[in-house]
Amino acid sequence: MLHILHIGFGEIGRDVVKAILQRPAAATLCGIVDPHPNLAGKNLRDLLGNPSAPALVVQPTLAQALAEGPKPDVAIVTTGSRLPSVRATFAELAASGISSVSSCEELAFPQLRHPALAQELDALAKAKGVAILGTGVNPGFAMDALALGVSAVCSQVTSVRCVRSLDAGKRRPQLQKKVAAGMTPAEFQQGLAAKKLGHVGLAESAALLAAGFGWTLDHIDEKFEPVYATERINAPLFDIQPGQVRGMRMTAMGLRDGRTLVELDLTMAFAAETFDQIEIRANPSITVRALTGLPGDQSTIGLLVNCAQAIDRLPPGLRTMLDLMPVRALGTV
Repeated sequence: MLHILHIGFGEIGRDVVKAILQRPAAATLCGIVDPHPNLAGKNLRDLLGNPSAPALVVQPTLAQALAEGPKPDVAIVTTGSRLPSVRATFAELAASGISSVSSCEELAFPQLRHPALAQELDALAKAKGVAILGTGVNPGFAMDALALGVSAVCSQVTSVRCVRSLDAGKRRPQLQKKVAAGMTPAEFQQGLAAKKLGHVGLAESAALLAAGFGWTLDHIDEKFEPVYATERINAPLFDIQPGQVRGMRMTAMGLRDGRTLVELDLTMAFAAETFDQIEIRANPSITVRALTGLPGDQSTIGLLVNCAQAIDRLPPGLRTMLDLMPVRALGTV
């Protein structure tokens, strides 16, 4: 039986906890951590409105959770998107001999933006015999690991293109705000300059794909641009007028010697078409299109829980989804 500690009881975290509770034969929830004053000290049964849930009390700190309950085998962490803000949590877990699985977007390929921090966490995890893994639907699967898995039937991959499009009107308010819904063009530029807008992790996906195919990139070009409404969109939180922003289009291009080896194209906007598409130029070339798309929140929850159950298969250290997708094609340039 796998003992799981969960850290971060926001919207995603709450649903991760529910998913764990739905697998009583495979895993047990042994603790919850969240310092928010509306959560710390509260009983899980009351928070979920479920009298059959475990009578666990949300602890304000990891140290208190470890002191109060049994030692977990793995912790699922759903807190920050930026690695420096979550580094202390991973370090404390590793020092306690506990593996981690996290939705932290920069953890999907931490060597890209934080090589020194990645080296530090890798050394600590190896010294303590645990694994640290970043995963999620994007980055972590839809625009990276899935393409690597599809490539298993190919040889001599020369380039890869992943396109993901989703209707932001059907997603959480947090995502709608992140893609600048309802902003004027000027407000969009201000938010972009302040680094308050846009998806985190697209460049990580590009780097993960390149590493998986064995390519060394010269650089990754990221671009963020607004998608404007041409007609009024009346939504619960936004009344978007023509000329205002209804979402964003974000791209990441991985280049080597002037050639684009990796192309990622992500649109998150109100009234956008929903699909995921992977195009692998190889022998044979393959195009795979998911007409329903991969639902963001539900897919991330599934990946977190499934990876938590698989993490004991990984060697100690800082790991990526490459370690769980070992069968893939060889890239060529």
